[in-house]
Amino acid sequence: MFAADHEDPYAKMLFYARAASLLRRWVEESPEYRLRLPASFPYEGDPGDLLKLADYFAEHAQTAAAKFDQRNGNLHVSSLIE
Repeated sequence: MFAADHEDPYAKMLFYARAASLLRRWVEESPEYRLRLPASFPYEGDPGDLLKLADYFAEHAQTAAAKFDQRNGNLHVSSLIE
């Protein structure tokens, strides 16, 4: 997956935040939807459980945002991914 290896941590954070949002929407609109991830993707859970996968992406986005916020001394970046 290209996003996991992306060199820009800000772009990666935004991708993870948007992916989490998209996965949650899929659960609402198509609960039977199943997702297949590349074998190299570092997720150990069931990719068919879209809510847990969304939580995985959201956690990564929130962790990255917290690092930006700590560096910047404010909560601006976290507010962008809420």
